[in-house]
Amino acid sequence: NASLGTGDSKWKLCVRCLHSAGNFSRGGRVKIFILPVPETKGSFMAFDNKERNTSSWLRNIYDYTMGVLWFALGIFLLFHKKLGIDLKLTDKEMVLTNIFGASSLLYGLFRIYRGYKNK
Repeated sequence: NASLGTGDSKWKLCVRCLHSAGNFSRGGRVKIFILPVPETKGSFMAFDNKERNTSSWLRNIYDYTMGVLWFALGIFLLFHKKLGIDLKLTDKEMVLTNIFGASSLLYGLFRIYRGYKNK
């Protein structure tokens, strides 16, 4: 990136685009420089693909892990009485706990599915 200053305005020149930040209506003279596009080497492209594959693999692991955690939370909230754990909740709190438990269960299944689908 190159920066060009003209009075009150600052210009940043990207590879093929020109961005303006500031007021340039005072009639100042603006010089525009077209910079050559850098050649991309094969090694750079290979690095980009390797990075993309690594991030995709990490994303799948993250989806599986979060899916299992959300699923386990949903199971716990829905079946805590059958597991022998009393949370001492009122009837209104039980309704909200069941709604949140079902939502957590469904969201966990979605995260596991998304991790599987993006293999």
